[in-house]
Amino acid sequence: MWKWLFNLLALLSTLAFLAIAILWVANPNDVKFASWCDDDDVVYWIGIHDRMFQLEQIGIEVPTTWPLSPESGWTLLGIHYRHETEIPPMSGKFGPAHVVKVSRIAISYWFVAAICGILPVLAIVRKWRRKLADNVCGSCGYDLRGSPSDCPECGGKRPIQLVKLCP
Repeated sequence: MWKWLFNLLALLSTLAFLAIAILWVANPNDVKFASWCDDDDVVYWIGIHDRMFQLEQIGIEVPTTWPLSPESGWTLLGIHYRHETEIPPMSGKFGPAHVVKVSRIAISYWFVAAICGILPVLAIVRKWRRKLADNVCGSCGYDLRGSPSDCPECGGKRPIQLVKLCP
């Protein structure tokens, strides 16, 4: 059961890796996949911008404290977070009547590609290790220690054993 699930996840991960590689080469810019608004009039959108997958949250609110919080953010590996407070021009006679707060998280293509590439690499290494193991059928992985001839499970030929010349 687990082997089947692992192989399925490795296949899906390989397809995702290839899709990201195609996006990287095609380099679409400013593509929105989805956008929606919640009950608090906060707008969300998901899309591609500057070779990164982005999730953005935009909210309009009346400021309660002055001065406004400065821009903040961080970057870790391929993940970028940014929070900005923007004051629209001429929003009020004696100061801004409202501010626009933007929170953005972006994930670089290379980071997503690296994460999606882990399972296919593990699947390939697992298959190679099984084929290189002593006394194991190269076709089905059946243990051949108790079989003097070919594989009784699938009929595959026994792997060639290397003879040690030195003791």
